[in-house]
Amino acid sequence: MSGIDELFEFYREECVPAYSDVVGYLAERPEQFMIEIENSFSHVAQYFNPELKQEERDINISKARDHLMRVTLDCYKLLWIVINQDLEEIHGDSFKRQFCVNLPQNEFSLKFQEFKKLAQKARNLETSSVGIDPLKALDAYKETIAFGQDLLDKIDHEKIENSKSIRRFISTKEFALGIITGFISGFLSSLLVAWLF
Repeated sequence: MSGIDELFEFYREECVPAYSDVVGYLAERPEQFMIEIENSFSHVAQYFNPELKQEERDINISKARDHLMRVTLDCYKLLWIVINQDLEEIHGDSFKRQFCVNLPQNEFSLKFQEFKKLAQKARNLETSSVGIDPLKALDAYKETIAFGQDLLDKIDHEKIENSKSIRRFISTKEFALGIITGFISGFLSSLLVAWLF
């Protein structure tokens, strides 16, 4: 398979699915990713420049692949960041963790910690292979994201919405109870003072 064929195979099999996952999850196109894809395309265009020698054309394909590898890894890293934020919001709120997750609290906490460890493993693989094989960490990032998405699927968003109204009700009830308690204690203390004097 030629360099250009391998490039487009990587684009179809790795880059597009990663990019689609990010856009689907965020519901927006990150600008930096568009720049990397544009840069990659510029190198592909140079590959077809008839004025370049084959060696220069091959270098451009290599550079195009580097841009696609970068955007693919960045897609998974961005997904990890956003999924982590979403999970952290639930994990940091004991009410949501207890009532809005379809897992026991301790199991959710353990899985959340495992998600973080998987991300650390992927990042360590990536940093240890810089300049050697940047894609060495790709499967580890994919595993991390799949694990995080599975954990997100355990969150009941309808219960989260219901918890907001329950919390408002509890807050209003506590406020009203405080006012009534204050009123009654004030009334009783005024009766006591009147009785004593």
